[in-house]
Amino acid sequence: MKKFLTILICKLLRFAGKLIGKGSSKPGQVALKLCPDILSRVKLPQYIIAVTGSNGKTSTVEMIAHILTQNGKTVAWNKEGSNQIEGVTTLVLDSATLGGKVKADILLIESDERFARYTFRYIKPTHYVITNLYRDPTVIPSGCTTRCSTASPTARS
Repeated sequence: MKKFLTILICKLLRFAGKLIGKGSSKPGQVALKLCPDILSRVKLPQYIIAVTGSNGKTSTVEMIAHILTQNGKTVAWNKEGSNQIEGVTTLVLDSATLGGKVKADILLIESDERFARYTFRYIKPTHYVITNLYRDPTVIPSGCTTRCSTASPTARS
């Protein structure tokens, strides 16, 4: 019953969000509050493709989705690009029946590389696409940006 209610609430929030042009992460956030292990309770498709990396995730997902749909596959994927655990949860639950079975041949997930450990705790991809990984030298651990260089133009010569 908890699974059913969580999926129903997520779908209703997603519907309301679409009406006002928002809502790709909030429904998943609420669902995870109601049932923290909801992703383990859902019946996922046989094939799950995960795309992660520092850059190019959304473009890569769009290309993969296009190729798969052109070849007759039904693909559940997040067209908004909401790629943290809340957005992925919204995608999965919105693509599922009220009984908890995802209605697609393939689940195509875009996951922010910094949040992949949360997403893949319950979802075990069958295929991975990693676009690239790098540490942004302009971001310090607190998440604030800092200047890359303080040298004056004359000091560089």
